[in-house]
Formats: sequence, structure tokens, C-alpha cells
Amino acid sequence: MPRSAGAGRALGTALAVALLALALAAGPVAASTTTVTMDNGNDFSPSYVSINRGDTVRWRNDGYVGHDVYGTKPSAYFKSGAPGGMGNGDSCWRKTFKSAGSFLGTSAAHNGMDGRVVVSMGATRIVDGGVVKFKLAVGSEALSSSSSFRHVVWVGRPPGGGWRIYKTTTKGTVTYTPSAAGTYYFASEVKRLSDGTSSDWSPTRSLTK
Repeated sequence: MPRSAGAGRALGTALAVALLALALAAGPVAASTTTVTMDNGNDFSPSYVSINRGDTVRWRNDGYVGHDVYGTKPSAYFKSGAPGGMGNGDSCWRKTFKSAGSFLGTSAAHNGMDGRVVVSMGATRIVDGGVVKFKLAVGSEALSSSSSFRHVVWVGRPPGGGWRIYKTTTKGTVTYTPSAAGTYYFASEVKRLSDGTSSDWSPTRSLTK
């Protein structure tokens, strides 16, 4: 016997409520940890890591020689300690990457021992009071006002407007209001204030008005 329209709506509402309750119970996606090993061949393995904001990279020395890791773009963004200070069998050294960007790391003890950590940004299209806005998540949390670093948010505007800096900020999330119809592109980097060095850009994100 066919189900009535009212029964169908009731079932749909009940299902929506159940799914919402399940999502709320699950909570936010937990941050993850990626392990990078160092061995006697003086290499990072893997040498390229792609993670989300708030995830952690753990470097572990599996070799017989001392290693270390420190960030060069931007300078001193992370540092495990003295050159070669991670001895064989050391448990590990960790860095939680809270900001979007593409960060180069190397070893002071071994020339050419390079690795890269790429952290994605978030981009969401929202409508606020009938106005289209883009919510850009460049950090898992805001930077301290006393921090040596800043988020630099870039925008590529249509049609063919080229890239330009939209905002330099400590905030983890910023809002961009597009002025014209079309597809907009966004990327973020981290800049060190004292010497002007920056990470490379995070992977670009696009949103359409």
C-alpha cells in the first residue's frame, strides 16, 4: 500500500534528526600524526607529506648517525635542536602544523637532506543575508599577537585579475566578499616578520560566486 505524503515527511524528518544526532556525537574529525623516518642514507622518508591544519608530523631517527630537522621556509619555523642532535634510537621529535602553507625542512647535519610538509587551507561558500561570502580557514587556531609569524592570504580574482595579497593576519579564519561573478582562487602562506622569509603557498582552493 503506498505510503502517504505525511508519513514520508515524518520519516524524512526522523532520519534527518537521527543523522544530525550521529554527527554531533561523532564530533570533529580527530587530528592525525604522520611519521617521517631518517636513516643512514641521509634521507627523509617520505620526503613529501600532505596534511591538514592541526595535524602533527613526527620525525624518527632509524639510522646509526645523528640527525635533526629544522624549517627554512620560513626560517626557524620549526627546529628539533642542535645539528645531529637526534641520536640513533631517539623516540622522535614532533611538530603540529596549525597554519596552511608549504613548508621546507632540512638537516643542518647533512647537506641536501630536504623534506616538505604541505598543509591545506579550507574554503567554504556561504550566503549571509543574501550576500555570497567565502570563508577561508588558514589556521586551525589564531596566532598569538606576539607571534613572530603571520598568515598571508592571497586571492586570484576574475576575470584574469591576477594574484594579490588579500590580508595579512593572525586570525585562523577570514571572510572574503566577492565583488563580481566568477571563480576566485585562494592560497595561504606563513611569513616570518623579522626577516621577511615565507613558506611556499598552500595548495590553491577555488570558489565561485
